[in-house]
Amino acid sequence: MLPAINVPEGKRWIAISDRIKARADRKSDLEGQAVPVTSAATESARHELVKAESTIVNQQAILSRLIDALAAEEQEIARVERRLAAIKEDIKHNQDSRTLRNLGSRKNSDLNRGSCPVCHQSVADSLIPLAPHQAVMSLDQNIEFLQEQSRTFHGVLEQSKRVASARHLQVHAARNEISKLREHVQHLRETLVSDGRSPSLAAVYERVELERDLKQDMRFNDSFVQATGKFAQLSEEWKSIQIEFENLPSDDLSPDDHQKLKLWGISIQSQLRDYGFRSLSTTELELSPHTYRPEIEGFELQTTISASDLIRTIWAYQNGMLEVAREAPTNHPGMLLFDEPRQQSTRDVSFVQLLKRVSQAANFNQQVILFTSEEKFRLNSHLANLRHDLQQIDGRVLQKLR
Repeated sequence: MLPAINVPEGKRWIAISDRIKARADRKSDLEGQAVPVTSAATESARHELVKAESTIVNQQAILSRLIDALAAEEQEIARVERRLAAIKEDIKHNQDSRTLRNLGSRKNSDLNRGSCPVCHQSVADSLIPLAPHQAVMSLDQNIEFLQEQSRTFHGVLEQSKRVASARHLQVHAARNEISKLREHVQHLRETLVSDGRSPSLAAVYERVELERDLKQDMRFNDSFVQATGKFAQLSEEWKSIQIEFENLPSDDLSPDDHQKLKLWGISIQSQLRDYGFRSLSTTELELSPHTYRPEIEGFELQTTISASDLIRTIWAYQNGMLEVAREAPTNHPGMLLFDEPRQQSTRDVSFVQLLKRVSQAANFNQQVILFTSEEKFRLNSHLANLRHDLQQIDGRVLQKLR
């Protein structure tokens, strides 16, 4: 259904295009006639005056009924608003009662379940007798029922406001119509008392007012058509966007991405077992497909593990990316840098396992660089039988130039 402008016409609404057509037809008829002189228009002006005065009386009666209807609709709006305020207050009281019940010392007691703790007879939460098998709604049921009532009355309120707004327009249009009719009556009376050789004032004013009203309607309609014309372009854009939405993958990750994430998780779990991770079971560890961070049941590891195990996780996480690059195409540069990896007093066995793991990088044309202040004899024993290149730095790494 195409959008359109409707305008009040007495008690009913008509399309503005229909009113434009009627006014244009009337203008065409008047343009085909010469403006009558007062003497020739006296009799017709007298009949038209009687008709206009009668029309004013009828329009005033219609206006009175419209005003009464508007007052009733405004009273309905006020009544619904009061009802909504009362429902809101009832919801708040019930929610406060539920909070007090949940925080009270009688929580989960026999009395709270409707049974006397002394005689074990049924205790009804009601001040009036109940029929057999009739139960009182619980606080939760009361809150849900009141919230449903609130949603219903909100809908009633919005509808009442729309009706009242439309009635306001009808009252305004009726008042304008009565005002125009009174001006027309005044012009007819001036015509009856003016010089018989002069043009009829009523006929002149009718042409002027018709031209003014027609131009106003056409201007409003043209603006409306121009504004709604943009909807066609917006509709096409919306349709195109909907098609693009439908063509989007159901998942942010491609099958290849899921495979890489799986390989990464397997590598991390394997390394953590080698490094002596003890805080949790490594089989429960997963990589989040959204943050790419290791998690246990949706919680990040750093909140649930020891400081030394957190260091082991960082080793596994970083070296895991390097190991995934050996089996799947990635953007990893093939180089990894550790600065003092042995922190938080991690055990020797953990550090040795890290060195064994990263020493395999050379077999895949990758490079891992470690900076460590480990004692030389211990480091040499750790690196025994491992493919490596050891560069020892005597003194401080950063020295003053001579």
